[in-house]
Amino acid sequence: MSLRFVGHTGPICSITVTPDRVHTASNDKTLRVWCKKSGECLRILETFEHIPTDIADERFLYVIDWADVHVFDALTLDKVARLHPPSASMDECRCRGRAMSHRNRFHIH
Repeated sequence: MSLRFVGHTGPICSITVTPDRVHTASNDKTLRVWCKKSGECLRILETFEHIPTDIADERFLYVIDWADVHVFDALTLDKVARLHPPSASMDECRCRGRAMSHRNRFHIH
């Protein structure tokens, strides 16, 4: 079975897959949350000034928007926090100690 996730108006730059959802971040400055089984778009998050990058786990969706980190509840998709470190570099993004992206390259571990 093959599904198509249609809706972004720019190239997809980040994909995160959880047991029941797919999260895609795009150059169109949106993040979309999809049902993994049906391919239906469940939510569009459009509050970003820059191209978002996302990392998800079972409880939270972490959306990195330049130096800000927006934290959403993974089930309700309500924003629960916005973190803005005093000095941040997006040259490298780490999740649980593993480099996820480095110098515009995306790694899956």
